[in-house]
Amino acid sequence: MISRQNDELRGEVEKIAPDHAYLERGCDLMRDKSQEYVMHIGAMSRHKLMGERMSGAAADTWWRDWETSDPARLVALGARVLEAVPRDAPKNRRHSAAKYLTPNSDRYLLTAANPYRWGLLRALAEHLGELARSVSDAPNQEEYVRRMGRCWAWDAWCDDNSYQKVWILSEILYLMMVDGESSGAFTPIAHETDVSMISRQNDELRGEVEKISKQLSEYVTEQIAVVDRVTTIAKAQLQADKENVEELREKQKAISAEEEVVQQQGRHERAQVEALKADLDKLHAQEQVLPPESQRLEQQLTQSRALVTRSEAILEQAQRGMEHKLGELDRGISLYKARLGLAFDKVGDDRLRLTFTCIDPTDPERAFCLEVCVTVGDHYVVQSCEPTLTELPGLVHTLNASNDFSAFVRAVRKGFQKLITG
Repeated sequence: MISRQNDELRGEVEKIAPDHAYLERGCDLMRDKSQEYVMHIGAMSRHKLMGERMSGAAADTWWRDWETSDPARLVALGARVLEAVPRDAPKNRRHSAAKYLTPNSDRYLLTAANPYRWGLLRALAEHLGELARSVSDAPNQEEYVRRMGRCWAWDAWCDDNSYQKVWILSEILYLMMVDGESSGAFTPIAHETDVSMISRQNDELRGEVEKISKQLSEYVTEQIAVVDRVTTIAKAQLQADKENVEELREKQKAISAEEEVVQQQGRHERAQVEALKADLDKLHAQEQVLPPESQRLEQQLTQSRALVTRSEAILEQAQRGMEHKLGELDRGISLYKARLGLAFDKVGDDRLRLTFTCIDPTDPERAFCLEVCVTVGDHYVVQSCEPTLTELPGLVHTLNASNDFSAFVRAVRKGFQKLITG
Protein backbone atom coordinates (compact mmCIF):
# COMPACT_ATOMS: atom_id res chain seq x y z
CA MET A 1 0.00 0.00 0.00
CA ILE A 2 2.77 2.44 0.98
CA SER A 3 4.81 1.47 -2.06
CA ARG A 4 1.85 2.13 -4.37
CA GLN A 5 1.22 5.46 -2.64
CA ASN A 6 4.87 6.47 -3.08
CA ASP A 7 4.74 5.52 -6.76
CA GLU A 8 1.65 7.66 -7.25
CA LEU A 9 3.28 10.62 -5.50
CA ARG A 10 6.41 10.29 -7.66
CA GLY A 11 4.14 10.28 -10.68
CA GLU A 12 2.50 13.51 -9.49
CA VAL A 13 5.94 15.11 -9.06
CA GLU A 14 6.91 14.06 -12.59
CA LYS A 15 3.78 15.75 -13.95
CA ILE A 16 4.73 19.15 -12.52
CA ALA A 17 8.52 18.81 -12.98
CA PRO A 18 10.45 20.16 -16.01
CA ASP A 19 10.96 17.61 -18.79
CA HIS A 20 14.34 16.14 -19.72
CA ALA A 21 15.03 18.66 -22.50
CA TYR A 22 14.35 21.60 -20.13
CA LEU A 23 16.61 20.10 -17.45
CA GLU A 24 19.49 19.74 -19.91
CA ARG A 25 19.17 23.45 -20.81
CA GLY A 26 19.88 24.54 -17.23
CA CYS A 27 23.27 26.15 -17.91
CA ASP A 28 21.88 28.10 -20.88
CA LEU A 29 18.89 29.25 -18.82
CA MET A 30 21.18 30.67 -16.16
CA ARG A 31 23.04 32.68 -18.78
CA ASP A 32 19.77 34.11 -20.13
CA LYS A 33 17.93 34.86 -16.88
CA SER A 34 18.55 36.93 -13.77
CA GLN A 35 19.84 34.77 -10.93
CA GLU A 36 18.17 36.74 -8.15
CA TYR A 37 15.46 34.16 -7.67
CA VAL A 38 17.87 31.20 -7.48
CA MET A 39 20.03 32.59 -4.66
CA HIS A 40 19.51 31.81 -1.01
CA ILE A 41 22.11 33.38 1.28
CA GLY A 42 25.01 32.43 -0.99
CA ALA A 43 23.69 29.08 -2.23
CA MET A 44 24.30 28.26 -5.89
CA SER A 45 20.74 26.93 -6.34
CA ARG A 46 17.69 27.28 -4.11
CA HIS A 47 16.28 23.88 -5.12
CA LYS A 48 19.62 22.12 -4.66
CA LEU A 49 19.80 23.54 -1.12
CA MET A 50 16.21 22.49 -0.36
CA GLY A 51 16.98 18.96 -1.58
CA GLU A 52 20.07 18.75 0.64
CA ARG A 53 18.25 20.03 3.75
CA MET A 54 14.81 18.45 3.48
CA SER A 55 15.32 14.93 2.09
CA GLY A 56 16.53 11.60 3.37
CA ALA A 57 16.36 9.95 6.78
CA ALA A 58 18.16 12.87 8.41
CA ALA A 59 15.12 15.05 7.78
CA ASP A 60 12.53 12.63 9.24
CA THR A 61 12.51 14.25 12.66
CA TRP A 62 12.11 17.70 11.17
CA TRP A 63 9.16 16.54 9.02
CA ARG A 64 7.48 14.87 12.01
CA ASP A 65 7.81 18.12 13.93
CA TRP A 66 5.79 19.87 11.21
CA GLU A 67 3.24 17.06 10.97
CA THR A 68 2.54 17.12 14.72
CA SER A 69 2.64 20.88 15.12
CA ASP A 70 -0.34 23.17 15.73
CA PRO A 71 -2.50 23.37 12.55
CA ALA A 72 -2.44 27.14 12.98
CA ARG A 73 1.26 27.01 12.15
CA LEU A 74 0.46 25.39 8.78
CA VAL A 75 -2.34 27.89 8.15
CA ALA A 76 0.08 30.76 8.78
CA LEU A 77 2.57 29.13 6.40
CA GLY A 78 -0.06 28.97 3.65
CA ALA A 79 -1.00 32.59 4.26
CA ARG A 80 2.61 33.69 3.84
CA VAL A 81 2.81 31.93 0.46
CA LEU A 82 -0.50 33.44 -0.65
CA GLU A 83 0.76 36.92 0.29
CA ALA A 84 3.52 36.47 -2.30
CA VAL A 85 0.91 36.12 -5.08
CA PRO A 86 -0.08 39.60 -6.36
CA ARG A 87 -3.77 40.39 -6.37
CA ASP A 88 -3.49 41.33 -10.02
CA ALA A 89 -1.62 38.15 -10.98
CA PRO A 90 -2.50 37.08 -14.56
CA LYS A 91 -5.04 34.42 -15.48
CA ASN A 92 -6.78 34.60 -12.09
CA ARG A 93 -3.84 32.71 -10.53
CA ARG A 94 -4.29 34.21 -7.08
CA HIS A 95 -7.72 32.62 -6.91
CA SER A 96 -6.27 29.27 -8.04
CA ALA A 97 -3.41 29.54 -5.54
CA ALA A 98 -5.85 30.19 -2.71
CA LYS A 99 -7.40 26.76 -3.31
CA TYR A 100 -4.06 25.12 -2.45
CA LEU A 101 -3.32 27.38 0.52
CA THR A 102 -6.68 27.97 2.24
CA PRO A 103 -8.06 25.53 4.85
CA ASN A 104 -11.34 23.71 4.08
CA SER A 105 -10.51 23.74 0.34
CA ASP A 106 -10.62 20.34 -1.36
CA ARG A 107 -7.14 21.07 -2.76
CA TYR A 108 -5.56 22.30 0.50
CA LEU A 109 -1.94 21.07 0.55
CA LEU A 110 -1.06 21.73 4.19
CA THR A 111 -3.09 18.90 5.72
CA ALA A 112 -0.53 16.66 7.41
CA ALA A 113 -3.09 13.89 7.83
CA ASN A 114 -3.68 13.63 4.06
CA PRO A 115 -0.83 11.57 2.53
CA TYR A 116 -1.74 12.69 -1.00
CA ARG A 117 -1.49 16.40 -0.07
CA TRP A 118 1.23 16.54 2.57
CA GLY A 119 2.96 13.57 0.95
CA LEU A 120 3.32 15.52 -2.28
CA LEU A 121 5.51 18.07 -0.45
CA ARG A 122 7.69 15.29 0.96
CA ALA A 123 7.88 13.58 -2.45
CA LEU A 124 9.04 16.82 -4.09
CA ALA A 125 11.69 17.28 -1.37
CA GLU A 126 12.95 13.72 -1.98
CA HIS A 127 13.05 14.36 -5.74
CA LEU A 128 15.15 17.49 -5.17
CA GLY A 129 17.35 15.53 -2.76
CA GLU A 130 18.14 12.97 -5.47
CA LEU A 131 18.99 15.85 -7.78
CA ALA A 132 21.32 17.44 -5.19
CA ARG A 133 23.07 14.14 -4.40
CA SER A 134 23.67 13.51 -8.10
CA VAL A 135 25.68 16.76 -8.21
CA SER A 136 27.86 15.66 -5.29
CA ASP A 137 28.41 12.26 -6.95
CA ALA A 138 29.50 13.72 -10.30
CA PRO A 139 32.55 11.74 -11.57
CA ASN A 140 34.19 14.71 -13.31
CA GLN A 141 33.97 18.47 -13.75
CA GLU A 142 31.99 18.30 -17.00
CA GLU A 143 29.36 16.06 -15.44
CA TYR A 144 29.30 18.24 -12.31
CA VAL A 145 28.43 21.30 -14.40
CA ARG A 146 25.76 19.38 -16.34
CA ARG A 147 24.10 18.08 -13.16
CA MET A 148 24.35 21.48 -11.51
CA GLY A 149 22.55 22.82 -14.59
CA ARG A 150 19.58 20.56 -13.74
CA CYS A 151 19.28 22.27 -10.36
CA TRP A 152 19.40 25.65 -12.10
CA ALA A 153 16.71 24.38 -14.48
CA TRP A 154 14.43 23.72 -11.50
CA ASP A 155 15.04 27.30 -10.30
CA ALA A 156 14.16 28.66 -13.75
CA TRP A 157 11.17 26.31 -14.12
CA CYS A 158 9.49 27.58 -10.98
CA ASP A 159 10.11 31.14 -12.09
CA ASP A 160 8.57 30.37 -15.50
CA ASN A 161 5.53 28.87 -13.75
CA SER A 162 5.07 31.57 -11.09
CA TYR A 163 1.95 31.25 -8.91
CA GLN A 164 1.07 27.83 -10.32
CA LYS A 165 1.06 24.51 -8.45
CA VAL A 166 4.78 23.72 -8.83
CA TRP A 167 5.69 27.27 -7.73
CA ILE A 168 3.36 26.99 -4.70
CA LEU A 169 4.93 23.68 -3.62
CA SER A 170 8.42 25.15 -4.06
CA GLU A 171 7.55 28.27 -2.02
CA ILE A 172 6.05 26.16 0.78
CA LEU A 173 9.22 24.05 1.01
CA TYR A 174 11.38 27.18 0.88
CA LEU A 175 9.54 28.88 3.76
CA MET A 176 9.64 25.64 5.76
CA MET A 177 13.40 25.49 5.22
CA VAL A 178 13.81 29.14 6.27
CA ASP A 179 11.77 28.37 9.39
CA GLY A 180 14.11 25.44 10.08
CA GLU A 181 17.09 27.73 9.84
CA SER A 182 15.48 30.24 12.19
CA SER A 183 14.65 27.54 14.75
CA GLY A 184 18.07 25.92 14.53
CA ALA A 185 16.89 22.74 12.79
CA PHE A 186 19.11 23.74 9.86
CA THR A 187 22.27 25.77 9.99
CA PRO A 188 21.98 28.76 7.64
CA ILE A 189 24.63 29.27 5.00
CA ALA A 190 25.42 32.84 6.12
CA HIS A 191 25.08 35.08 9.21
CA GLU A 192 26.62 32.39 11.44
CA THR A 193 28.18 33.62 14.63
CA ASP A 194 30.35 30.58 15.25
CA VAL A 195 33.87 31.16 13.93
CA SER A 196 34.35 27.52 12.92
CA MET A 197 31.13 27.56 10.89
CA ILE A 198 32.23 30.72 9.06
CA SER A 199 35.55 29.01 8.32
CA ARG A 200 33.70 25.96 6.99
CA GLN A 201 31.54 28.21 4.80
CA ASN A 202 34.66 29.91 3.42
CA ASP A 203 36.18 26.51 2.68
CA GLU A 204 33.03 25.43 0.83
CA LEU A 205 32.90 28.65 -1.16
CA ARG A 206 36.60 28.36 -1.93
CA GLY A 207 35.96 24.81 -3.18
CA GLU A 208 33.19 26.05 -5.46
CA VAL A 209 35.47 28.81 -6.79
CA GLU A 210 38.21 26.27 -7.44
CA LYS A 211 35.77 24.03 -9.29
CA ILE A 212 34.59 26.88 -11.46
CA SER A 213 38.18 28.08 -12.03
CA LYS A 214 39.18 24.58 -13.05
CA GLN A 215 36.24 24.37 -15.40
CA LEU A 216 37.13 27.72 -16.93
CA SER A 217 40.78 26.73 -17.27
CA GLU A 218 39.85 23.45 -18.95
CA TYR A 219 37.52 25.28 -21.30
CA VAL A 220 40.16 27.88 -22.22
CA THR A 221 42.78 25.16 -22.74
CA GLU A 222 40.38 23.23 -24.94
CA GLN A 223 39.56 26.31 -27.01
CA ILE A 224 43.25 27.16 -27.42
CA ALA A 225 43.90 23.60 -28.58
CA VAL A 226 41.05 23.91 -31.08
CA VAL A 227 42.45 27.20 -32.38
CA ASP A 228 45.92 25.66 -32.64
CA ARG A 229 44.56 22.68 -34.58
CA VAL A 230 42.61 24.89 -36.93
CA THR A 231 45.64 27.16 -37.42
CA THR A 232 47.89 24.19 -38.18
CA ILE A 233 45.41 22.80 -40.67
CA ALA A 234 44.96 26.21 -42.29
CA LYS A 235 48.72 26.71 -42.56
CA ALA A 236 49.20 23.27 -44.09
CA GLN A 237 46.36 23.90 -46.53
CA LEU A 238 47.78 27.32 -47.43
CA GLN A 239 51.23 25.84 -48.04
CA ALA A 240 49.76 23.12 -50.23
CA ASP A 241 47.74 25.69 -52.13
CA LYS A 242 50.81 27.86 -52.65
CA GLU A 243 52.61 24.90 -54.19
CA ASN A 244 49.69 24.31 -56.51
CA VAL A 245 49.16 27.95 -57.49
CA GLU A 246 52.11 28.13 -59.88
CA GLU A 247 51.15 24.83 -61.43
CA LEU A 248 47.59 26.05 -61.95
CA ARG A 249 48.87 29.30 -63.43
CA GLU A 250 51.13 27.45 -65.89
CA LYS A 251 48.22 25.21 -66.88
CA GLN A 252 46.05 28.28 -67.34
CA LYS A 253 48.68 29.88 -69.60
CA ALA A 254 49.05 26.69 -71.63
CA ILE A 255 45.30 26.36 -72.05
CA SER A 256 45.06 30.02 -73.09
CA ALA A 257 47.83 29.53 -75.69
CA GLU A 258 46.17 26.39 -77.04
CA GLU A 259 42.87 28.22 -77.13
CA GLU A 260 44.46 30.97 -79.25
CA VAL A 261 45.92 28.39 -81.62
CA VAL A 262 42.57 26.65 -81.95
CA GLN A 263 40.87 29.97 -82.64
CA GLN A 264 43.44 30.83 -85.33
CA GLN A 265 42.95 27.44 -86.92
CA GLY A 266 39.23 27.95 -86.81
CA ARG A 267 39.53 31.32 -88.53
CA HIS A 268 41.79 29.83 -91.19
CA GLU A 269 39.48 26.91 -91.80
CA ARG A 270 36.43 29.17 -91.94
CA ALA A 271 38.25 31.26 -94.56
CA GLN A 272 38.92 28.07 -96.50
CA VAL A 273 35.28 27.10 -96.26
CA GLU A 274 34.23 30.50 -97.53
CA ALA A 275 36.69 30.19 -100.42
CA LEU A 276 35.41 26.73 -101.26
CA LYS A 277 31.85 27.99 -101.19
CA ALA A 278 32.88 30.78 -103.56
CA ASP A 279 34.51 28.23 -105.86
CA LEU A 280 31.36 26.15 -105.67
CA ASP A 281 29.28 29.10 -106.75
CA LYS A 282 31.64 29.66 -109.68
CA LEU A 283 31.31 26.02 -110.68
CA HIS A 284 27.56 26.32 -110.66
CA ALA A 285 27.84 29.34 -112.97
CA GLN A 286 30.23 27.52 -115.26
CA GLU A 287 27.94 24.51 -115.35
CA GLN A 288 25.25 26.68 -116.88
CA VAL A 289 27.60 28.24 -119.43
CA LEU A 290 29.64 25.16 -120.35
CA PRO A 291 27.41 22.09 -120.75
CA PRO A 292 30.21 19.88 -122.20
CA GLU A 293 32.13 20.29 -118.95
CA SER A 294 29.14 19.48 -116.77
CA GLN A 295 30.33 16.03 -115.80
CA ARG A 296 33.79 17.26 -114.85
CA LEU A 297 32.35 20.14 -112.91
CA GLU A 298 29.88 17.85 -111.18
CA GLN A 299 32.75 15.66 -110.08
CA GLN A 300 34.70 18.73 -108.90
CA LEU A 301 31.57 19.91 -107.12
CA THR A 302 31.27 16.60 -105.31
CA GLN A 303 34.88 16.78 -104.27
CA SER A 304 34.45 20.34 -103.07
CA ARG A 305 31.41 19.35 -101.04
CA ALA A 306 33.39 16.51 -99.49
CA LEU A 307 36.19 18.93 -98.69
CA VAL A 308 33.69 21.36 -97.13
CA THR A 309 32.23 18.52 -95.05
CA ARG A 310 35.68 17.46 -93.86
CA SER A 311 36.59 21.05 -93.09
CA GLU A 312 33.41 21.58 -91.12
CA ALA A 313 34.09 18.35 -89.22
CA ILE A 314 37.61 19.51 -88.45
CA LEU A 315 36.27 22.87 -87.34
CA GLU A 316 33.64 21.25 -85.12
CA GLN A 317 36.27 18.97 -83.61
CA ALA A 318 38.53 21.96 -82.98
CA GLN A 319 35.64 23.82 -81.32
CA ARG A 320 34.91 20.83 -79.08
CA GLY A 321 38.57 20.69 -78.12
CA MET A 322 38.50 24.39 -77.34
CA GLU A 323 35.38 23.98 -75.19
CA HIS A 324 36.99 21.05 -73.36
CA LYS A 325 40.11 23.06 -72.62
CA LEU A 326 38.01 26.00 -71.46
CA GLY A 327 36.17 23.62 -69.14
CA GLU A 328 39.51 22.39 -67.80
CA LEU A 329 40.48 26.01 -67.21
CA ASP A 330 37.25 26.68 -65.31
CA ARG A 331 37.78 23.58 -63.17
CA GLY A 332 41.32 24.67 -62.48
CA ILE A 333 40.14 28.09 -61.37
CA SER A 334 37.42 26.51 -59.21
CA LEU A 335 40.03 24.26 -57.61
CA TYR A 336 42.18 27.34 -57.00
CA LYS A 337 39.28 29.03 -55.24
CA ALA A 338 38.28 25.98 -53.21
CA ARG A 339 41.79 25.04 -52.11
CA LEU A 340 43.20 28.47 -51.43
CA GLY A 341 39.96 30.16 -50.30
CA LEU A 342 40.69 33.17 -52.54
CA ALA A 343 38.64 34.60 -55.42
CA PHE A 344 39.43 37.49 -57.83
CA ASP A 345 36.64 39.55 -59.38
CA LYS A 346 36.86 42.61 -61.62
CA VAL A 347 34.84 45.56 -60.28
CA GLY A 348 34.12 48.28 -62.80
CA ASP A 349 36.91 49.15 -65.22
CA ASP A 350 39.81 49.69 -62.86
CA ARG A 351 39.33 47.73 -59.63
CA LEU A 352 40.05 44.16 -58.53
CA ARG A 353 38.15 42.60 -55.64
CA LEU A 354 39.89 39.91 -53.56
CA THR A 355 37.51 37.71 -51.54
CA PHE A 356 39.09 35.53 -48.84
CA THR A 357 37.32 32.57 -47.23
CA CYS A 358 38.41 29.63 -45.02
CA ILE A 359 39.67 32.16 -42.42
CA ASP A 360 37.06 32.00 -39.63
CA PRO A 361 37.13 28.39 -38.29
CA THR A 362 33.59 28.82 -36.94
CA ASP A 363 32.31 30.03 -40.31
CA PRO A 364 34.64 28.95 -43.19
CA GLU A 365 32.30 30.55 -45.76
CA ARG A 366 32.56 33.99 -44.17
CA ALA A 367 33.93 36.46 -46.77
CA PHE A 368 36.75 38.94 -46.05
CA CYS A 369 36.92 41.45 -48.94
CA LEU A 370 39.50 43.90 -50.29
CA GLU A 371 39.28 46.13 -53.41
CA VAL A 372 42.49 47.32 -55.07
CA CYS A 373 43.17 49.59 -58.05
CA VAL A 374 46.30 50.85 -59.82
CA THR A 375 46.72 54.60 -60.39
CA VAL A 376 48.22 56.29 -63.44
CA GLY A 377 51.63 56.29 -61.75
CA ASP A 378 51.49 52.47 -61.31
CA HIS A 379 50.77 52.76 -57.60
CA TYR A 380 48.47 50.31 -55.81
CA VAL A 381 45.61 51.89 -53.86
CA VAL A 382 43.15 50.02 -51.59
CA GLN A 383 39.61 51.31 -52.17
CA SER A 384 37.88 49.32 -49.43
CA CYS A 385 38.58 46.62 -46.84
CA GLU A 386 35.97 44.66 -44.87
CA PRO A 387 36.65 44.07 -42.03
CA THR A 388 39.17 46.89 -41.43
CA LEU A 389 42.86 45.99 -40.97
CA THR A 390 44.88 48.47 -38.91
CA GLU A 391 48.14 47.33 -40.54
CA LEU A 392 46.76 47.82 -44.08
CA PRO A 393 48.57 51.18 -44.83
CA GLY A 394 51.91 49.56 -44.04
CA LEU A 395 51.09 46.55 -46.25
CA VAL A 396 50.19 48.86 -49.18
CA HIS A 397 53.41 50.82 -48.71
CA THR A 398 55.41 47.57 -48.82
CA LEU A 399 53.48 46.46 -51.94
CA ASN A 400 54.28 49.69 -53.80
CA ALA A 401 57.93 49.39 -52.78
CA SER A 402 58.36 45.71 -53.74
CA ASN A 403 55.61 45.30 -56.40
CA ASP A 404 55.17 41.76 -54.96
CA PHE A 405 51.40 41.36 -55.14
CA SER A 406 51.52 37.69 -54.06
CA ALA A 407 53.28 38.63 -50.82
CA PHE A 408 50.70 41.39 -50.27
CA VAL A 409 47.83 38.87 -50.62
CA ARG A 410 49.46 36.51 -48.11
CA ALA A 411 50.01 39.35 -45.64
CA VAL A 412 46.37 40.48 -45.92
CA ARG A 413 45.15 36.90 -45.27
CA LYS A 414 47.36 36.74 -42.17
CA GLY A 415 45.94 40.07 -41.03
CA PHE A 416 42.37 38.77 -41.34
CA GLN A 417 43.35 35.59 -39.48
CA LYS A 418 44.75 37.69 -36.64
CA LEU A 419 41.40 39.47 -36.35
CA ILE A 420 39.72 36.10 -35.79
CA THR A 421 42.30 34.50 -33.50
CA GLY A 422 42.94 37.71 -31.53
